[in-house]
Amino acid sequence: MAHLGMTKFVELLPPQVRTAVGLFMHKKTFRTHPFFSRLGNKRILSEIGQRFCPMFYNSGSYLYRQGDDINTFKVVTKGIGAFVMPLYEN
Repeated sequence: MAHLGMTKFVELLPPQVRTAVGLFMHKKTFRTHPFFSRLGNKRILSEIGQRFCPMFYNSGSYLYRQGDDINTFKVVTKGIGAFVMPLYEN
């Protein structure tokens, strides 16, 4: 069997199992991250959980750059994120 990414694997599961797996796999993040802990809607959380793709970024890395086609929603669970404004000279 070819290697499947976790997201693809979860998509192949029956709907009820997908919901349970989505909630279980990321329950710590859902419980402790301010955005998710206030959300409270299990259906939305399970949909998000089914699509989570954990990634690691080194200090000083950019999550997005100007002009990027942004088609993902990134959540910082450890560390600090910042928005960098370009410096323009008059």
